[in-house]
Amino acid sequence: MRSGTYARSSTNTKSGVYARVSTTMLSQKDSLENQKSFFENYIQQKGWELAGIYADEGITGTSTAKRTQLQLLMQDAEQGKFDVVLVKSLSRLARDTVDSITLVRKLKSYGVVLITVDDNYNSFEDVNEMRLQMYSLFAQQESESASVRVKFGIAEKSRNGVFHGTPPYGYDKVKGKLVPNPQHAETVRLIYRLYLHEGWGWQKIANYLTDKKIPSPRMLIGAKNAGTIWHETAVKIILQNRHYTGDLVQGRSSVDRDNKLFHQEKGYKLRHQNDESKWFVVENAHSPIISREEFTATREGSIQIEGDVLWSG
Repeated sequence: MRSGTYARSSTNTKSGVYARVSTTMLSQKDSLENQKSFFENYIQQKGWELAGIYADEGITGTSTAKRTQLQLLMQDAEQGKFDVVLVKSLSRLARDTVDSITLVRKLKSYGVVLITVDDNYNSFEDVNEMRLQMYSLFAQQESESASVRVKFGIAEKSRNGVFHGTPPYGYDKVKGKLVPNPQHAETVRLIYRLYLHEGWGWQKIANYLTDKKIPSPRMLIGAKNAGTIWHETAVKIILQNRHYTGDLVQGRSSVDRDNKLFHQEKGYKLRHQNDESKWFVVENAHSPIISREEFTATREGSIQIEGDVLWSG
């Protein structure tokens, strides 16, 4: 059935299902499977045909840019592969008002109806889009409020020395605290020693680490397409990271919350580097890997240690 109008009782209705969870946590994976199972039963009870399930896992709903399964669903809708799209709620489809309205309008132009179970929403019945706009606004507002709550929680944990994010090279994160990794902390000390005592530059150090087959930062975090080659930027970041002195430093960058267009198009939020005066610093929050004198030397060019002046290269 594909006539541009939706027959609620039609037995030959083809349905596509869209499901999404925002993280890859085990509990969220269960939620994703529950969404799939629910709609399989829902479609069976209706006597409809399941045309396909499209599921994005670990992806935010505030942008459509990186949601490959949503993009595929829209392509298949345009090609007439189903008559109905089922979603648990409008917030699963999108948490941005513009995205939500645009997606529903596109589906309607293809002759496809959107039905959400939690909201009891039917796009073909919402002629003036009043409910669509209202639900979309609520979804976006809840997303933005949750972001503020998370930011507040991170700030409070930071005051207690809890590190947020991926630990710097040379550290492990144990119960929120940075703990030197016995093997990789030695690599950090080697980098500082080569820079300060031997006068080597970033690229020469990077080449040396590559030749010695020392695991690169991207390899340790399991990044996609992570190679064995060290780059000078990785060495530079290590030499400029104050965490190695034992200080917890958070807030070095912040999200531009006003540039929503950038987020919509790129799938991630634009970040700006903050002035050092705006950083949140907790001194002596964890065990240092290098001394404060060594760190200062990388920034100022020389340091006095045990009577000797060491010059950075």
